Amino acid sequence: PLVKAYFAPYRFFWAQRRGLVLDHHLCPLSVSGVIILNVGAEPAVVLGRRSNVVEQYSGVWEFIPSGSIDRRALKESGDVDYSGQLLLELEEEIGIKANRIKAVKPLGLIHDLVDDVVDVCLALELDSGWNELRSAMSLSPEYDEVLLAPAKEVRKMVAGGMRLVPTSLGILDVLKL
Repeated sequence: PLVKAYFAPYRFFWAQRRGLVLDHHLCPLSVSGVIILNVGAEPAVVLGRRSNVVEQYSGVWEFIPSGSIDRRALKESGDVDYSGQLLLELEEEIGIKANRIKAVKPLGLIHDLVDDVVDVCLALELDSGWNELRSAMSLSPEYDEVLLAPAKEVRKMVAGGMRLVPTSLGILDVLKL
């Protein structure tokens, strides 16, 4: 589906989050991905725990990568290259280059009702295993821990007390994990 949006200064969103009533309600459009690795018989996913330097969902786990859509993603045609933005986030967040991605598959739009953000969600299939990925990683300050988990175990981990951001919970549902 077509999504019409415009770029607004982040300070407007920040002010709105702190209670300032603006002329127009802002609902940011972001990207969220899930890295899928084929490790053994079952696929595995990469999760990161958001560090205390981030404003949203500090200390909560999420699928990596994710982030806001900025002007670098804007094409001359006026379209937004959300896949390209997600690949930029991948490199910025954990140091993995776009050429390591074997496939990018759209999953859909998920509206985080808690933070009032809409995410374009994508699955990223990597061309390597966990050990190779781990050795190539350079973690940004956005995360204080990263882990690999069998995809089918993530829901059990959440039931056992792991806090997962709402968009990642939505991705679990879309992937039917």
